[in-house]
Amino acid sequence: MKRLIKLNLITYLAFLLLTIAGIVYGNILLSKYSGLRVWTGFNILMMLAGIPFLFMFGKAGIPEFWQSGITNRKRIGFPYLLGLLFGLLELRDTCLP
Repeated sequence: MKRLIKLNLITYLAFLLLTIAGIVYGNILLSKYSGLRVWTGFNILMMLAGIPFLFMFGKAGIPEFWQSGITNRKRIGFPYLLGLLFGLLELRDTCLP
């Protein structure tokens, strides 16, 4: 159980670093594309507020990030496709008149 919590923390921190990289890159692109909605430091604080909930996954019946018995399609593929869908909807809202 403690191993899964450690893996949850590492995964969540990797997502946090990816978010920070996205904010930096988004701010670089903002000078070219003024219509972009880029996250700010407040969004990072909101993500940090989620860290305590990582310790409650098992008690709440939510699968751990790296729990055995969950296929990679469900673990990585479905969230990836969902993020891609939301990204495309965002592009549609910001790029189309």
